[in-house]
Amino acid sequence: DYAKVFSNKGKLDFGAKYSDVGNKSNSDFYVAENGNPFVLDEQLSNDFEYQEMISAAYMNYAGEISEKTNYGIGIRSEFTKYDLNTIIQKKEDYLDFFPSAYINMKLSEKAQIRASYSSRITRPRYQALNPTIIYQDAFTTIEGNPELKPERTQSFEISTSISKYNFKVGYNYTTDPISGAALEGDNENSYVLKTINLSTLK
Repeated sequence: DYAKVFSNKGKLDFGAKYSDVGNKSNSDFYVAENGNPFVLDEQLSNDFEYQEMISAAYMNYAGEISEKTNYGIGIRSEFTKYDLNTIIQKKEDYLDFFPSAYINMKLSEKAQIRASYSSRITRPRYQALNPTIIYQDAFTTIEGNPELKPERTQSFEISTSISKYNFKVGYNYTTDPISGAALEGDNENSYVLKTINLSTLK
């Protein structure tokens, strides 16, 4: 990370980050019928391995328009590459950009107003990608979803403070939001608890 302060009271920050993480598990499922010895069920058993590499860089600039007005703009980029090996094999890489901005205006000694915009990404938990079946009871199973996509959110907010009172209004728009769901299983009396992507969330 690096920061540079300019004579006009502006400030520039920029930096970079790299992460490389992995998650691996093996699940062997054994079944026994009528008191017979337990036998490995290859259909329910599963190996799971997930490797994720993220290269990120950011740059922010904060400055003043006047003594009563300051602002900031920024952008963050992330290049993600992952390798998923389980009942399905997926390799993918993608590049994202996340801009942000704000402006803050002092209206008087007791009042000010602020407007801001930001964007972010939320990736699924590793366990949420693991399709290994876990029986909660005779009719309910918990399963991961290797088809999950990360969700991306854009946020807009306007806030004002008058004396000791604060007022805020905002709007979020999310694509591929991650949510839990109870889905019907192989028959109408069974359920599968699974994390899925919805279409949009406003």
